[in-house]
Amino acid sequence: MKKFLYSIFILLPFLASSQAPDLTDGEVWFGASYKLKFENKLEVQLEEQVRIHNNLDQIKKTFTELSIGYEVFKDFEVGFKYRFSIFPNSFAENAIDRSNFNTSRISLDASYEFDKKNFPLSLEVRTRFQDAKEHYTDQKITFWRNKFSLEWEASKNITPFVEYESFFRLNKKNEFRQDRYTAGVEWRINKEMDLSTFYRVDMETNKKLNGRQNIVGIMFSYSMDYKKKEKID
Repeated sequence: MKKFLYSIFILLPFLASSQAPDLTDGEVWFGASYKLKFENKLEVQLEEQVRIHNNLDQIKKTFTELSIGYEVFKDFEVGFKYRFSIFPNSFAENAIDRSNFNTSRISLDASYEFDKKNFPLSLEVRTRFQDAKEHYTDQKITFWRNKFSLEWEASKNITPFVEYESFFRLNKKNEFRQDRYTAGVEWRINKEMDLSTFYRVDMETNKKLNGRQNIVGIMFSYSMDYKKKEKID
């Protein structure tokens, strides 16, 4: 059983697609987040991330994201996210146009986790409506994204996971534009801190030139539980 699980978690990204991409790039994502959990099942998170591409030679973008999540009932959560991204426009001809341009993005999430007590595997299904606006051109880019995540609690401090996510483009396009395959490990450092490492393959579809991004990610997270102080008589 363990050998079978190891095979799933290791081989999935390499089986992403048999179709050869037109363009291939290597990327590294670094990120850190701070999460505050409240007693009323509300969560607030702030995340900073830097993404490097062009085969690790250039900053692709940096962003700040604010998230608010709420557990409606056991295992079912809804959430709202706002992301502000900065893209270095290094392909322009003059210095003014090469200055950074920005994108604002909002998204609405709903997720449900299927798990069973004393069983090491859990499945999470998430759907997301995502709407972004590029400030320089006013172009709107809207996606409906669906993600399936399988986690295996190998030990108290180590949780391997695999994910598949589809990106469906709206804006009168109404077609699938990207598939995302991920395999990684969540490392529990202590009660408040976690480290996530992963390998990800992004495969574009239905474009004139379909690209493939091979991504290595390292994400650090710190979380705290906010509890009201009890009154002492």
